[in-house]
Formats: sequence, C-alpha cells, structure tokens
Amino acid sequence: GTLLIVATFGRRRFGEETAKWATLILASSMFFMLIGRMFIPDPLLIFFLTAALFAFWESMEGDWRWRLATAFCLGMATLAKGPMPAAIFIALLVYVVWKMPEKRPSLRSGWMLGTVIYLAVVAAWFVPVLLQRGPEFFSDFILRQNIGRLQGTDEAHAGPFWLYVPVV
Repeated sequence: GTLLIVATFGRRRFGEETAKWATLILASSMFFMLIGRMFIPDPLLIFFLTAALFAFWESMEGDWRWRLATAFCLGMATLAKGPMPAAIFIALLVYVVWKMPEKRPSLRSGWMLGTVIYLAVVAAWFVPVLLQRGPEFFSDFILRQNIGRLQGTDEAHAGPFWLYVPVV
C-alpha cells in the first residue's frame, strides 16, 4: 500500500519516470521491506502516515475534502503508534504555512470537520482503554512510553533524542 501511494504521488507531482525510480528505491530498501514483514505496528504507522501526507498534499491542490482522508489516516497512524504522527503532521503544517505562502489560502477549509474525524478515530480506542484502565494508562502510555522515548528515559528505548536522526 505504501509503495502504491509513493508511486501515485510521484506520478502526479514529478512524472512517470521519477515515480518509477522513487518506488524502486523504496521497494529495494532492505530496512523498509524487513519492517513491513514484522509483526509490529510500524508498517501500519508508515502506511497511514504516508497516506495522510499524500492526502494533505492533494487537499492543498484544491479539493479540501482530501482533508477528511488526511484526518482519518492521521487518526489511524496515531492508533498505530501514539501521538508522534500528529506531531510530525503539525511540524509539516507549520512548515507549509511558513515557507509556502502561496498554499495558505488552500488551508482554510475542512479543518473543523477534519479535527472531529481525527478525534473520533483516536477516541474509538483511547476512550474505552482509559475507561477500563483508568488514569494510570495515560501516565504510562503517553507520558512514559511516548514522551519518555523522546527524552531517552524509557527503558525500552534508552538514548537521547538525536539517536533517532540517523534512523529517520
């Protein structure tokens, strides 16, 4: 699915030849292909975050309804791996507003409904778990496992934030 999105995006933005090369490079990436076959949530994260970014770009090209797909995919990416995809998306949004002023008018529509869709997708899992496990779930999952991972304090992912830069 991720390869199909990369091929489609490459074809629409850069032409057939570039799309073929981009897809071939990603498909021949050993790390990408190995992760895709492991029983971990990372392939779903990669797929849904790629789909969200593709839909976001399409929404900036004129059809705000792509924002609804962006919100759904971003919600699914958040369910796969926690709040990190939302942080990446917000950073991208800040970059677009700052560095691409010609795209600002296309950012005005669809955000309210998109936010509702995102929150509904995320709440479909987080609310029942919070109700079942209580506030200690928030402390453990969000603060220790997610924020702690970025700070290097989570035992399973010990190391400073900059350690992730080579991996990305």
